[in-house]
Amino acid sequence: YVILFIFFGAFLHKSGAGRFFIDLPMALAGKSTGGPAKVAVIASALFGSVSGSAIANTVSTGAFTIPLMKRAGFRAHVAGAIEPAASIGGMFMPPIMGAGGFLMAELTETPYAHIMLIAIVPALLYFFSVFCMIHFEAKKHQIAGMQDSDLPHWTVVLRREWYFSLPLIVITALMIQGKSPGFAAFWATLSCVAVSWVRKETRMGPRAIWDAIQTGARNTLIIGATLGVIGIIVGTISLTGIGLKFSDIIISMANGHLLLAILLIGIASLVLGMGVPVTAAYLITAVLAVPPLAEMGVVLIAAHMIVYWFSQDSNITPPVCVAAYAGAAIAGSDPWKTGWTSFKFAKLLYVMPLLFAYTPQILFEGKPLVAPAMQDEIMGAMVTELSIRPGDEVRKGQTVMTVLDGEDVREIPANRDGTVSEVIATTGSFIEGGSVIAETKPRLHKVISSIWSAILGTMAFSALTMGYFIRKTSLLEWIVLAAATLLLYWPTLITDFVGLGLVTLVWLSQRVRNRRDEQAGIRPAAA
Repeated sequence: YVILFIFFGAFLHKSGAGRFFIDLPMALAGKSTGGPAKVAVIASALFGSVSGSAIANTVSTGAFTIPLMKRAGFRAHVAGAIEPAASIGGMFMPPIMGAGGFLMAELTETPYAHIMLIAIVPALLYFFSVFCMIHFEAKKHQIAGMQDSDLPHWTVVLRREWYFSLPLIVITALMIQGKSPGFAAFWATLSCVAVSWVRKETRMGPRAIWDAIQTGARNTLIIGATLGVIGIIVGTISLTGIGLKFSDIIISMANGHLLLAILLIGIASLVLGMGVPVTAAYLITAVLAVPPLAEMGVVLIAAHMIVYWFSQDSNITPPVCVAAYAGAAIAGSDPWKTGWTSFKFAKLLYVMPLLFAYTPQILFEGKPLVAPAMQDEIMGAMVTELSIRPGDEVRKGQTVMTVLDGEDVREIPANRDGTVSEVIATTGSFIEGGSVIAETKPRLHKVISSIWSAILGTMAFSALTMGYFIRKTSLLEWIVLAAATLLLYWPTLITDFVGLGLVTLVWLSQRVRNRRDEQAGIRPAAA
């Protein structure tokens, strides 16, 4: 059914929806500080949600937004970097997620509607991060928004072009109702033809439909050839045992430290994904990297999200940052400089995988119950009795199973409170230290707390990255913002309040300095 979604994207583009994906962001954000760059973010979120390629997204929306950014005052390499940084977010944005979400659903045996649910918050956080960085960059260089006379009003845009959103609504609604992805893609494709007939100039006749079919067919050839080659690679990895060896190497080098394992996988994914399409980069990395993460106690769906996000980093990270080079070509800027600037604006891509591992609540997943270290580190311990089943409430310290560890019979306690959603361990199986015993359901207050913390942490992280909040940050303020970011990304009530207090402290400090400058008649100079 991936092929059907490729055809859907071709029909949506041919229906004239591209104009709506530009006009609405222009109306919503064009007037604000650094408006043209913020238009690029919203347009990339809309277009990227149905596009299968960060490069295609960069070229399609960048042809319009990059010249606008340059005219507004953004330096050429910055304008060329913002568009690919925003475009890569389209690979994480439902409903299509660059086709990688469908592969994730297959690999994890999870309904695609659930994949869409867990992907939405991280994707929005990513776009929020790029949006904040653009705002700080524009403030630093005193770049204003566009004139009212150059912008359509959002009510006019919606009244004139709202129907172009119907195909996205159709595809999302059908999948939420539990329909198959193929079924949803088929009817969404037909709806593209239907909405094109609302206005005379966009109507799709036989010729336009044939053009869309040809475009879709050409795009499917790329995906088909890629998956064919990847099938050979995956088969080779499985038959030769390279995957197991890679897992052993990662676990051995990390020495049991999850943070180090994630960093090693991030480096490996950068190399494995160089110049490779979305689906191929994800599949190659998933086969190798998900097993060691799962073995170290990461929730399966979180492990796949870690790998999926990391697999896209080569698009905006030098030396092989193809999407950034496409942006540089449109902007007429230095490709190498554009690549590193794009990496800076997309830096949250490297932070989110850490949140997936340590705070899976932002994926609407609970933390797992994991086994403690066993005496026999080679064979592990054999499960002789399970004391839990799905739906059970467990408390920290409560016995969840009994194992035969060497010659000793041990009762294994729960390492945290939770409601069991799925029991992974089975009677007669062998478990090692760190093995997942059972998955738990996320608690609502933990989910809300994690999302709220992530939003505040992302704002602090963006200011930290750009070296600007409401004015250029001093070294001390930068250190305080770094501490605030770490605290806010760790979702507990205490760390949230302390982190928020530190951000407020920096804001007050900079506000006082601004007032002093105003009273002294000093105008802030552009950086």
